[in-house]
Amino acid sequence: MTNSYEKTVFLISKPLQLLISLSISEQIECKNKPEFIIINSFNKAEKVAFNFSKLYSNTHKVNYFRARNEALAHIRKCRPNNLFIDSDLGFQNYLSLARIKINNIKVKINVYEEGMGTYRTDCYSGFKKKIFLALGIGVYFGTSNLVNSIYVYEPDEYLKKIPNNINKVQLIRKSLANHLSENSTKIKKLFDFHGINRKQTDLKKCRLYLSNWGMHNEDVLDLSTEKEDLFVKPHPHIKSYTSISNSITIDPSIPAELIIMELITIYDHIKIFDHNSSTRRYIKNNKVEFITTNAKKDLT
Repeated sequence: MTNSYEKTVFLISKPLQLLISLSISEQIECKNKPEFIIINSFNKAEKVAFNFSKLYSNTHKVNYFRARNEALAHIRKCRPNNLFIDSDLGFQNYLSLARIKINNIKVKINVYEEGMGTYRTDCYSGFKKKIFLALGIGVYFGTSNLVNSIYVYEPDEYLKKIPNNINKVQLIRKSLANHLSENSTKIKKLFDFHGINRKQTDLKKCRLYLSNWGMHNEDVLDLSTEKEDLFVKPHPHIKSYTSISNSITIDPSIPAELIIMELITIYDHIKIFDHNSSTRRYIKNNKVEFITTNAKKDLT
């Protein structure tokens, strides 16, 4: 029998985490509206939180905080009995979770997938890894002894890498692509996404550059071509940027997955130049080609 929780809270610091949290919140049992705590750690986070409060008022609560420590203090104060977090890795996260647990011993703590990093096994090594393992501190996502479960899209892949965590793994039932497709109108409003503005309406192909934490303008300039529209999507954590000539810059706060699904409806072929982004995990389509951009020579 599935537990039904009085108070469920999701801690969110990225647009992708917001989408995944929405999907999980649809599959779990909650007696009351789950509360989404959005932290000001991505572009236009406050506006997204405001939009969320209007669009999801019938099903969810939302709180916005300017810093993670403020959000954690709120969690300790409100004492949820079901908490979803993005990471339990490392000593600092362990201390934060321990403070929550001491304040509310019955809280169930869950980690949820937030990209390809969730499946990494190389975050720690050597003596530090041995010490953390001995103390129950997370060295892989979901392995802290304070965590009850981890929600992922690919349980088999996760368990192949971290087999000892078999009792904690939960499946996120609906794929991110399906969730976006079924809720596209609402999610577009959530991120103030009003579609794609094309420079040339007759082109059948386009290029999309997804930056990492830094914008590499000289690399983007190499991607420009008269035969394909060029779109530039800065990383959501980038809060100030300069538009690049011969390209169309897309708001950093809009999830890349949402943008790509829109491009698929417009173009016959989309080349996506990225730095091995997590987007590759969530969008599978014959029109889409991912190209890794680790050096300038890779872009041409």
